[in-house]
Amino acid sequence: MIDIERRRNIRLQNERRRLYPFALIGLSVFCILSFIFFILKKKGLISSGGVAGTSFVGIVNTLIVMGFIPLVTASVILLVVKPPTQLILGSARNRWSFLFAPILGILSAMAVWCIRELLVSWVATAAQYVAIPSYLYIGQTLLDRSFVISFLVFLATVLVPATALEFFLRGLVQPGLLEGAGPRLSSFQIAILLPLALFDTSGFVLIAFGSLISSWVRLSCDSLVASSLTSAGYNFSLLMSGRVYGIVGTTIFSSITMDDAQYRVFLITCLLFLSLLLIAPIAFIQGLDARLKQHEALRGRTVLASERSGARRFMTIILTLILVTALFAGAFLFST
Repeated sequence: MIDIERRRNIRLQNERRRLYPFALIGLSVFCILSFIFFILKKKGLISSGGVAGTSFVGIVNTLIVMGFIPLVTASVILLVVKPPTQLILGSARNRWSFLFAPILGILSAMAVWCIRELLVSWVATAAQYVAIPSYLYIGQTLLDRSFVISFLVFLATVLVPATALEFFLRGLVQPGLLEGAGPRLSSFQIAILLPLALFDTSGFVLIAFGSLISSWVRLSCDSLVASSLTSAGYNFSLLMSGRVYGIVGTTIFSSITMDDAQYRVFLITCLLFLSLLLIAPIAFIQGLDARLKQHEALRGRTVLASERSGARRFMTIILTLILVTALFAGAFLFST
């Protein structure tokens, strides 16, 4: 039995090694296509206002950048490489992760929202550096107009990032980058490039943080479904956090008007409560990660340091720096 598992792990290791260059190319193509779409949109060569109305331009752009472009890029990689399903979806089958992963996403987003509000209450200029991602902000402005509009908002801000984008980033790119960059570098590479490819510098922090959480869940649970549920919970929570905290604050302080000090106390209390709630999902996922590593060690699965050679790591870092520089320059030059 151990020999069978070892042969299977060797086969998956070889598939990761074969997927690595295509993961780099696919991530680069995603950034380039997003860059081209951004330039065409700024130049006025692409306009979605005539199709869905000016209120839906942001929603249509989100569907293109976070849905259509990742799906096209992922389809080409699948056609060329044909990676096994186990490599894409992961080998773990712990159903409890499907419960704790979205809970982690929801609670972490609520905690991030609390921290953001605290920073803004003390330093007003911090709002432009830790802003709500633009696609979620647009969704907040369109909610409650009608059932159809609310469904489109939910589709663009929650379902599409959790399916198409997660399938591309966590299903194809991250498993391939593990061979050349390792788990930490690959997670940070995706977290840095994703908000830049969306050209959302104000929402960089919140987008990058959500990406890091999804990458950690994918690595710890070895499950694409778990990371997708984490992403869905994170985006949905950021989309609704303002309303939830508004309702809670109004209910608790219905008879008085909160000043800045009371509002900060309220946020700190919520943050402490959320910290206690986060203990359970974090502990479960960390425990699952430890059990998976122990099980892999018993099955004879080893990853040699030579498999992540210095040349691959160097190439990954250089390509990331080039993409970051190009996206930053594009955002700066075409921001006006």
